[in-house]
Amino acid sequence: MHILKYTEFLNTKNLSTNWYHFSTVGEAMKQVKFYIDDERYERLKRMAEEQKLSVPAYVKSLILRTLGEEEPGLEERVKYLMRRQEQITKEVGRIGVDLIDLAKRVERLERDLQRKATSIA
Repeated sequence: MHILKYTEFLNTKNLSTNWYHFSTVGEAMKQVKFYIDDERYERLKRMAEEQKLSVPAYVKSLILRTLGEEEPGLEERVKYLMRRQEQITKEVGRIGVDLIDLAKRVERLERDLQRKATSIA
């Protein structure tokens, strides 16, 4: 069995979850603990690794998403990743074109070498 801990900070003024001021004095801390079996934990761990997050951070993001709240910076991170994906797609396309050009040059050089070999022989 694995124990997952999730700490939630409540804003004492309006009693809503407040993820923007972790170090603010006067906020009450609530801890959420639950148990899951090894198989589910491993699935959760794989999903967290795909997102490049720790298991507790991934659980936190899932809970925030379910509550309709998002972590600060999550939108910016998604936008950055989308821009990065576009850049990588373009770069892969360019690499493909370069590989085609390289293959053509190799074929041309092979033909030239064969011609020279037959003319020498």
